[in-house]
Amino acid sequence: MNPRFIRNVPDYARNLSAKAVPVPANTVVKVTTDGLHDRQLVIIRNIGKDTVYLGSSDVNDTNGFPLFVNEVIVLSSKKDVFAYSKKDGELRVLEG
Repeated sequence: MNPRFIRNVPDYARNLSAKAVPVPANTVVKVTTDGLHDRQLVIIRNIGKDTVYLGSSDVNDTNGFPLFVNEVIVLSSKKDVFAYSKKDGELRVLEG
């Protein structure tokens, strides 16, 4: 599709970054990309086989926000997001 025919596309949608994020069991991992200070949006999908918990760098299964299997969350945040899981897991992340 010719880009000149796409109208009203927000600036953050022009610079999207997609990646897979493995979440090893009992480990906190950073979900968001370093250095992406102009981030407007983070979309996270849990494609693993167990619940993943989202939060700050001290996230765990008691203080984190649960993201169940195949669930998607959309965050409008410039802050970094971290994930924790009791079992090996995997997330798909789209940010921009």
